[in-house]
Amino acid sequence: MSAMHSPSHQQHFAEVAVLFGPLSSMVRVAIAQALCDSERYDGELFVLLGGWQAKVSHDLGTLNRAGLLARRRVGAKLDDPLIPGRIDFLCQTMKHRAPQRPSGD
Repeated sequence: MSAMHSPSHQQHFAEVAVLFGPLSSMVRVAIAQALCDSERYDGELFVLLGGWQAKVSHDLGTLNRAGLLARRRVGAKLDDPLIPGRIDFLCQTMKHRAPQRPSGD
C-alpha cells in the first residue's frame, strides 16, 4: 500500500473533502472571506454581499451544518463567527490572493 493510500492519509483526505464541499459555491466563499476578517451579523453580510438575503441565509445554513460557523443569537441578531482553526488555511490564502482594493476604500 502506498503512503497516499494509508488509512491516515485517507482520513485526512476525507476531512479536507468535507471542508471543500461546502465551499464549492461562490457565495459561500464570499461569506467565508468576509468572516475571515471579523465576526459579522447576518444583516451585515446581506449588505456586504449585495443584499442576496435568501441566498446568503441558505448558504450560512450550509456553512453552519458543515461545522464551519458557530452561529449564535445575540439579542435579535444572529452572529456568524467562523470556528477557529477550521478554515484558517483558506483565510490566509484568500488574503494573499485577493484583488487589491483601490486606495481610499
